[in-house]
Amino acid sequence: SDLRIALPIHTKLKNISVIVHEVHGPENAITVDQAASSYDAELINITMNICVLGLGPDGHVASLFPNIWNSDETRKAIAVTNSPKPPSERVTFSMHFINSSQEIWIIAAGESKAIAVSQLLEMDTSAPAAHVEGVQLTRLFIDSEALFTD
Repeated sequence: SDLRIALPIHTKLKNISVIVHEVHGPENAITVDQAASSYDAELINITMNICVLGLGPDGHVASLFPNIWNSDETRKAIAVTNSPKPPSERVTFSMHFINSSQEIWIIAAGESKAIAVSQLLEMDTSAPAAHVEGVQLTRLFIDSEALFTD
């Protein structure tokens, strides 16, 4: 079967089909909403077998931050206009699209991620990462520094 992932650069992997999506950057004269709409249109017939996400110290994944993400969003690519981390405007996947992945791998490394890992393990729904659920499998990869010990 095909492996479909979004990468910012062209990549060739042996015996694996990779679809590369290039998103317009800030140097293009389009708004973040236009960039998200354009990318969403490119994703119409795309599914992800594996989605790899980093875990933010506040429990965010992709650019879905606590208190500002929409759990009801069904588009695949969405604009974020009020990110608490620079840049304030960005394009990201919706939780709906992330959760349509067959497998999702969440990676957390470093002491700054310990509270977020704890939130995730406790299924604290204030953390967007607690809403991540792959169709077949969800994995959490952590290092010893991200393991919260009291």
